[in-house]
Amino acid sequence: MTTYDGLKDFKEEIAKAAITMEMTHAPFNTGNAESGFTLHWTTPDYPPVKGPTGDMEFTFTDDKGSSNTFVANPWEDVYKPWIDRIDQAFEGWIDVNDPHTTFEAPLTAMFDAITLLTFTPTKGSAEEPPFTAQTELNTAIDEIDVMTNTGVGDTVETFRKYYGAARLETAIANQRNAMLALATALLLEQHVMKKLRDDVVKIADNAKSAFEHSSKGPTALTVLKAIGEIALGTLPGLGPITGAIEKGVKVTGAVSSLIPAQPGGQDPVPLQGSTADDVYSNLLRALGALSTELYDAEKAIHNGPIEGMMDAIYKGRDDYHIHHELGLAPEVEKLPAGSIDVDPGTMRKIGTYWLPAVADQLGRSAARMNAGAGASPWARPPRISGYGSHGPYESWKELHDVVDSLATSSAAELLAAGPKLVAAAGGIQGADEDSYHTSEETKKQVEGAPTGWNPSAQAPEDAEPPDQQDPSER
Repeated sequence: MTTYDGLKDFKEEIAKAAITMEMTHAPFNTGNAESGFTLHWTTPDYPPVKGPTGDMEFTFTDDKGSSNTFVANPWEDVYKPWIDRIDQAFEGWIDVNDPHTTFEAPLTAMFDAITLLTFTPTKGSAEEPPFTAQTELNTAIDEIDVMTNTGVGDTVETFRKYYGAARLETAIANQRNAMLALATALLLEQHVMKKLRDDVVKIADNAKSAFEHSSKGPTALTVLKAIGEIALGTLPGLGPITGAIEKGVKVTGAVSSLIPAQPGGQDPVPLQGSTADDVYSNLLRALGALSTELYDAEKAIHNGPIEGMMDAIYKGRDDYHIHHELGLAPEVEKLPAGSIDVDPGTMRKIGTYWLPAVADQLGRSAARMNAGAGASPWARPPRISGYGSHGPYESWKELHDVVDSLATSSAAELLAAGPKLVAAAGGIQGADEDSYHTSEETKKQVEGAPTGWNPSAQAPEDAEPPDQQDPSER
């Protein structure tokens, strides 16, 4: 059995098998493409397949001794047509980049982004989470919870309602959940393309066997197994994601419910045939079936974790942002100074340190997520078809940009809310004594970002695939 990286050379072996099969149906019934073919009645022989040959004169003598002479060019008349056909059949299919390598960086970026938004929920499991909880994020949310729960008054009550620990926990957990959906789609696409490469190898091996009349039977394609494996939680690399789903906060749009069921698939395409042309025709059918299965698999990715999470965000948008209206919460804009029964220094600490600390985690998470948002890992040769030349990348990027806007605008809003709390807690006096905690990276990330998120009232329409042509015809 060949390897995917060896397919370029293996095409020659398939072509040789096709040539040998064709010659057995001609008067050349002994030999093969390696050694050359012996004319049943006389010589000279057709030479082995090693490159261009010139015109050769052959004599056909029947059983009565009558002879006829004919001229043929083995390369132009027999060899090259089959080599060209095999090249054309596998064009593009053997040029898919190794998905393990191409998807490694974006998956690492997504996992890093998810980690930055991982905290231990107040009422959650005490078990070690699959993504390491961030001490600073835990501390910040806990401190905000303790500090506001010990205070009374309009300022504390208003702030707790709009920017308190419960509000922060819900929004951050949901934004992290949306990142899990992005990572799930990435992981799915990676394994679908791995299965595609495996299937191309299987088709190539079986095609050679079919040309040699030694085919093991029909080709069972496995592209769709990637969907089934992730649905069962057995896909390699899925452990952190399924663990996060199982141990995470119970929030809206649970990723586990967005993992698509495995599409039905098609019956295996047999490659056997009585002539070389029959086998070649079946080879094209098998590759066409693979293209259709790729389309079905990527449509499941699009309709499952991508569009499913997008719908969850739009339907439950109040739970995906620190504050659901565009701009800083008006009630916080008008926090009544003096209406507070808590140490002003405590509130200043929240405004100048802990809120910026949470914003920093959001901003750095968005920045890390952006590092893996390029289209290049999704690219493949146009011939591969499926869900376009980049698979479901466009819809994935649309969801990515929505999640990015959620995180960056939430961070910007927290940075804007901090000074309001400081002012209400007794003006700016003493604020310099508290460190204003936010990184330059976060400031740059949220610079110019709106302090709110204003999504459309309607969920976006399901994106149509970029090419409506029947994939099996490509």
